[in-house]
Amino acid sequence: MSNDKTSKHGAESKKDCEKMAQKYGWDLKASEKTNRKDLPYDCIFDGDTEFPKTFGGNKDDDN
Repeated sequence: MSNDKTSKHGAESKKDCEKMAQKYGWDLKASEKTNRKDLPYDCIFDGDTEFPKTFGGNKDDDN
């Protein structure tokens, strides 16, 4: 049985998808152009991907 689960994260460019994969050790399957202006690419990774939690959290977490 194969695991077809993928995750998506937005990025500004295909190169940023590659950088994200390298930084977090994720397996980049594809990058797709979207119609969004803020993050115009979707980076598609194999499996579940989650950004690491930062120590102390984000200052906006309480709002």
